[in-house]
Amino acid sequence: YYRPEFTDLVIPYFYPVGTTVLGPQQEDDAWEARLRCLLEPLAARTPTRERVLPLLQAFEQVGYPIRDGLVRRQLDVYAEFWPGNRNAAYFWWGGGTSEPLVGMSERPVVKRGVAESLGGVPARPVPCAAAPRASRER
Repeated sequence: YYRPEFTDLVIPYFYPVGTTVLGPQQEDDAWEARLRCLLEPLAARTPTRERVLPLLQAFEQVGYPIRDGLVRRQLDVYAEFWPGNRNAAYFWWGGGTSEPLVGMSERPVVKRGVAESLGGVPARPVPCAAAPRASRER
C-alpha cells in the first residue's frame, strides 16, 4: 500500500540475484525486465519532487555468483525512471564466507562494484607521523 501524499522518501528495494520472492535468478537472467515492471507503477505514482533512495544488492548468495557490473546494472534500471537521481544505498546482508549470504567485506568483486558506482573509494589516509623531537640538552 503506497500513499505518496504521506511519504517523505521512497526506498525501492529489489535484490535481483539469488533466491528471490519471484523465484531463483542468476545474474545473466532477465531480472532488469522484472525490476522495470516493479518500478513502473511506483514511478508513475511518485511525485517528481519526491526523493528516491534505491536500495541495491551488495551481497552474493552461495550458488548465485555475481560480477562487479551488477551494481551498475541496477543503477541503470533505476535511472530509467529517475534520471536525475544520484542517491543510492547498498544492502549488505550476510555473514562470513561460511554463511549462505556473503557481503561485500568478504567478496572483493561486490566491493569493487560498489566502489565503482560511487566513483571509486579513496584510499585510507596514512596517519600523520610527526618526527620525534630532538631532546634539549641543558
